[in-house]
Amino acid sequence: MALFVFLFISIPAAVASFILEHRRRARLADANTRPYTWGYFQGCSGFIAGVYALIAVPYTLWSPDAESGAWLVWVGLASIWLSAGYFTIRRYRWAWVMNTIAMCNPLWWLIDWQYGRNRWAEFARISHD
Repeated sequence: MALFVFLFISIPAAVASFILEHRRRARLADANTRPYTWGYFQGCSGFIAGVYALIAVPYTLWSPDAESGAWLVWVGLASIWLSAGYFTIRRYRWAWVMNTIAMCNPLWWLIDWQYGRNRWAEFARISHD
């Protein structure tokens, strides 16, 4: 499972986060904002995890245990991860918090606590177009 997460979530999310940060830096004339590569990584990771959760829904519906309602769990996870991931990429403060919690990773919680402290006021200044 860890290899799957690394190959199919972490690597694509890392590549996308560097591309998004490069595009943001090229577009922004304001040099007062800090880099957002980790935020993009989080958002992309959540979004990609949501896509995989959506892909899991038909498989759980067609499984022998379809009556168990496991598909509802996948739909719930997909909706949380997709929405939180998308709005984290867009730099919404509430989405960043929701994405951090939804990833269920205590290491990320510790990293994000410090990351959020450094960028909390910056999140409030961002205009969302």
